[in-house]
Amino acid sequence: MKLKFVYPLVGVVVIGVVATLSLWRTSQRPADPPTASEPSEQGTREIVTLSPEQLGRGNVKTSVASETIFQPTRTVPGRLTYDQDRHVAVKAAFNGVVTEFRVRPGDFVATGQTLAVLSSSDVGAARAKVKRREADLQLAQRQAEWRTNIKDGVLLLVQLIREEKEPRDIDAALQYHAVGDYRERLVSAYTRVRLANVMADNIQEAAASGAVSGKVRQERESERQAAQAALQSAIEQSLFDVEQLSKKATAVAEDAQRQLEVTRQDLKLLLGPSSRTIDEGVAEASPEASLSQVEIVAPINGAMEERSLAVMERVSAGDAIAVIADTSRLWAVADVREQDWATIDVDVGAKVVVTTPALPDERYAAEVLVVGRSVDAATGAAALVARLESADHRLRPGLFIRMTIPAGPSRAAVTVPESSVVVHDGQSFVFVPVGTTKFRRVDVRRGGEEGGRLEILEGLAKGTPVVSEGAFFLKSALLMVGGDE
Repeated sequence: MKLKFVYPLVGVVVIGVVATLSLWRTSQRPADPPTASEPSEQGTREIVTLSPEQLGRGNVKTSVASETIFQPTRTVPGRLTYDQDRHVAVKAAFNGVVTEFRVRPGDFVATGQTLAVLSSSDVGAARAKVKRREADLQLAQRQAEWRTNIKDGVLLLVQLIREEKEPRDIDAALQYHAVGDYRERLVSAYTRVRLANVMADNIQEAAASGAVSGKVRQERESERQAAQAALQSAIEQSLFDVEQLSKKATAVAEDAQRQLEVTRQDLKLLLGPSSRTIDEGVAEASPEASLSQVEIVAPINGAMEERSLAVMERVSAGDAIAVIADTSRLWAVADVREQDWATIDVDVGAKVVVTTPALPDERYAAEVLVVGRSVDAATGAAALVARLESADHRLRPGLFIRMTIPAGPSRAAVTVPESSVVVHDGQSFVFVPVGTTKFRRVDVRRGGEEGGRLEILEGLAKGTPVVSEGAFFLKSALLMVGGDE
């Protein structure tokens, strides 16, 4: 009796388990699975049918394959570097000691702003020499000026003598003119001539009346001629002397000026381009203690990227003190491999696009500056340098970049959004809507990519509607249906 009761009970339990498993398996299948028809050569189906719910869940959207002017491009890797025209390593041009730093790394500086102060005995000696040359020049210039004034005074005196002015009139005219010892020489000779003339004229009247002999008259005439000759000789010699002395003094002054310029140039070369100008440096360095002080200034606008020395540290000629750079403009240096040179079509002035993983949503326009002509033996690549602007300073030297370079002339081409094209087993294809819930796979041959759009070389005509969003969802549904069958 007990066995007859147990067997029916076991049967009921088994039937319940089987029913439960069947219900669970049914719940795991999609309520409305996509269907496919028309077998393709790839072993899957070519048409996917979705329910309205699946259509919304896949976020399927369509657009139209359009004919656009397509620019073939090539994307190559590279790095950002400093613009060499806006990146300066400030170096010491002389031996010295750093006594002060006035800016810190990261600070923005303007052209001519003081970065650091150095003390150098070589600079002190050079500046002292400049000051001596300046003093020599001042003395020589004063001497030349004096000689010029003497010459002008002698010329005026000679003119007055030749006009036979009275001595008192001559003294009055020369009151504010320098004549030097030529005054005594020429005025004395002129006075003797005037006296000889008076005596000769008087003796002429006496000789005519017979009061004196002819011999006396001849003596007085001879004395007048001798006095006139002496005056003429004094005039000629004086004019020659003042002219020569004036020229000599002027030559000495000019030589002193040249010596000063040479000394200043020597000091300028010693200071280097990153120091204060010569005139400012010498004027500010009037106390002896400050002759050796040199202010190192920023040669460009930018930020202090590096500081290489500490205060009171000795520096030798050629040692780097700081690095100043303006990162609002950078260079993108791309490495173009040998296999890419045949495809790219770029020259100086061409426009390229630069992107970086550090700022994935940004695209930067750049202008080609240098097209490399030699290949690096280590990397097997030639450099392509482009200049780009970074006004917001978010780009940094050293960042990895990708540069998109023109790879041939632009042409009219059928293009679709990049998201429209999917790949399976090496074959690219798109989905074309057939009605509202059906989508047909269409194999295509893709070309290049530009601005998020792909060039379609074969398989699709312009104006054809294609799936622009949700193509991967359709691909998954297509493969799932094909796998189930």
